[in-house]
Amino acid sequence: MIDMGEVLTQYDGMPEIETERVRRFKLQWLMSAGFSAQNAARLADSRVDWHFAIDTLHAAQAKGRTEDFVMDLLL
Repeated sequence: MIDMGEVLTQYDGMPEIETERVRRFKLQWLMSAGFSAQNAARLADSRVDWHFAIDTLHAAQAKGRTEDFVMDLLL
């Protein structure tokens, strides 16, 4: 089983170029899932799992909730 502490430490230790690539990747997926550019950037810069963020957005929208509601939950 993967220790999340190790994963986060490895992520923090990535070279700057790789970190930016990861950020851009997350940003693209978050925006394509329906987050605004501003909120996608906030999430991409956070430690919130982008898969979880997208799933949460879609589940909330299905129940009539807004993106702002989801952002309040996530951050």
